[in-house]
Amino acid sequence: MKMEGLTIREIAENLDIKPKAVMARILKHGIKPKAQAGRTNFYDYDVIDKIKDIDKAGRPKKDK
Repeated sequence: MKMEGLTIREIAENLDIKPKAVMARILKHGIKPKAQAGRTNFYDYDVIDKIKDIDKAGRPKKDK
């Protein structure tokens, strides 16, 4: 049975960022998975557009 949706890894590959960065953005935006199979969560395809423009987490850079 094939699940419909994107995994964290697939989203990361699509956005060219690390999976941990995807997870941080998903948690920051409060996005819930649409399905789950074991430990793998599947997200809607529109999640890429939702998290693409979210600022990076972490400490802001210092002014020079």
